[in-house]
Amino acid sequence: MHILLDLDRTLIDTSSVEEHMRDSRGRDYVANNITRFLTDPYHEDLAKLLNKMANHSMVSIVTNSPKHYARAVLKKHGFSQDIPLLASANKPHKENLAQFIKRQGIDKSKSIIIGDSTRDIMVAHELGVVSAITTYHTKFNQAKIDLSEPTYSIDKIEDLLEILDNGQLEDDDFEYEPRQRLDKLQTTSFGFADHFNFPDVKIIKLGDYIASRYFNDPHYKYSDEVANSKRILDYKETKGFTLDEIKRGVYNKYFWNGTLNNSQKVSDIIMGVKNELVTKLSQVTSDTLIVASPNSLPHYCYLFDTNRAIAIVVGNKIDSLDYATKRLIERIHPKSKSTSGGDRSIDSQISTLALNPSYERKDYKNILIFDDVSTTNSQIQSVAYLLQKKGFTGNFYGLVIGQTNNLY
Repeated sequence: MHILLDLDRTLIDTSSVEEHMRDSRGRDYVANNITRFLTDPYHEDLAKLLNKMANHSMVSIVTNSPKHYARAVLKKHGFSQDIPLLASANKPHKENLAQFIKRQGIDKSKSIIIGDSTRDIMVAHELGVVSAITTYHTKFNQAKIDLSEPTYSIDKIEDLLEILDNGQLEDDDFEYEPRQRLDKLQTTSFGFADHFNFPDVKIIKLGDYIASRYFNDPHYKYSDEVANSKRILDYKETKGFTLDEIKRGVYNKYFWNGTLNNSQKVSDIIMGVKNELVTKLSQVTSDTLIVASPNSLPHYCYLFDTNRAIAIVVGNKIDSLDYATKRLIERIHPKSKSTSGGDRSIDSQISTLALNPSYERKDYKNILIFDDVSTTNSQIQSVAYLLQKKGFTGNFYGLVIGQTNNLY
């Protein structure tokens, strides 16, 4: 059996550096000054066991963290540099890990992916590999873990040590089990003729959005576009905090000049968007449904589903709005962000989306599809198309914090 292990919060407690890891400056600082931070393996025998396994090509480390940081923290705690390492793995997207597995000559059918995140479990599903989630220091709640459908759960570090020491699970005849939940969701096909059957979607925006590379352009530096774009980037960061952290009043921090600095309270970022949407929609007539647009990953791959939370609180605040308490439209397969070269086409969107059939009412005067940013409108159009195909009726609107400025 070959074990593909995550690093942070799986092998080593690196919670002391998490706030630094949100931007490249902070990550570089941690990598170059790792001895200044309190980081500890979850057991003193981990390095010895993995070093031994590496001699027999039984283990690899797969992390989304950058290579210079991963090597620094592993070296600090005595892990051999001979342990195969895939850094910047971009889990749950499968491409980097698939290439690594092929390059290392690993047999997927005799492998297991182990990590603390639902992203570890999702990439395992995408590759058809057995998975196990480590719950002894995960930040993901049980509901998200259940939705990700791991093959196994490792609840104590001693259980992981036993697997590593034996080089196998108790059930060594394990095999991959496909996700069962997909059978409960409704997908749809998309062909050439469907290009002519799209519902008309009008866009309602709170402001414009421009790429961060233009923030220091003298023409735009102090403009409303830059202010709104920075708010959107802060909003996107809120998905990386747990609900408990948000309720506790944690700040979204940034690293500058050798120190961490407070930006805004995460709750203030969310409530600011909520308040502006409530004002914008104050004249909405009755018989309107607000739907949260999906993100690029399945919603349980994030610590907090901000779009859904916004749809619920705005729906609660405005009597004329209906909303779904559960996610109505889900991302079922990871989709690369368009900013990272991902496909923006309608068919690529629809192939990764599904509808939760638990919402019964479908006839509305208006349907609002809420998202943070819209560039080509392909995601909002795809959501509208899927809703229409599944029987929802009404005038479709995209409701966005920012519409990408077409000049860019």
